[in-house]
Amino acid sequence: MCSDSEFIYSGGFKSTRSKIYHYFSPSCRVLFVLSGCECNARQAIDWCKDRIDSIPVNQQTYKQVKTVIENAMVEVYDRYVYNVPSEFQPDHLFQLIIGIKTEGMPRAKLLSTDYATVTECDSMVCSGAGTHFFEYLTQSLYRPDIDHESTFLACVYGLHEAKANIQTCGGRSVFAFLSDNGQINMADGYAINELDKAIQEFGLYVLNLRGAVFRESTSEESLESALTTCLILTDQALSVKLKAGV
Repeated sequence: MCSDSEFIYSGGFKSTRSKIYHYFSPSCRVLFVLSGCECNARQAIDWCKDRIDSIPVNQQTYKQVKTVIENAMVEVYDRYVYNVPSEFQPDHLFQLIIGIKTEGMPRAKLLSTDYATVTECDSMVCSGAGTHFFEYLTQSLYRPDIDHESTFLACVYGLHEAKANIQTCGGRSVFAFLSDNGQINMADGYAINELDKAIQEFGLYVLNLRGAVFRESTSEESLESALTTCLILTDQALSVKLKAGV
């Protein structure tokens, strides 16, 4: 999962904070990424976390966790969005992208909200102001069997370009990875900056070896060099393990 970190308020005031949140228990790991109205999205995330926490640890199954998230979304939308006059509702809308891994699940699952509904996703999903631009840049990179390093490189590239070209995208880039064994890694800011520079230096050549061709390559040696550099930086960026309580 990835996001920018810029919030823009009425009057043009800007603030920078992470849009990625997490929940830990011995049997459950959940990642949340928000877009839209921050206060309503944060309320929904807090309610989701509280209600997941109220489930006994040995009963925190995927079905139970998804159910409490669905209920929390309906209640937040009923109370804080649908109660607002219709002409003001667009300012109160929000969307969440959610990753879940519970004990016994062979693989983590990805969910996305649309208004108060929660649905499972079987491919890449985006939300927020940069959605269409990001999807346009990365759609030819995505494939069902894409590996983690390729996904990460594509997202670094797509997010960098979105921040450079979309007025309401900005701040630092934040990345989190929820593995199938329940481990969460958060990308380090310094390594992300260095990876940004490497991708800009090598252009899109580095992505050619990862399953997509944007330009004709100059030589196999330059591609290998670019790929090696970016994979080293990718390993550094994803080396920070997020632990319960952090």
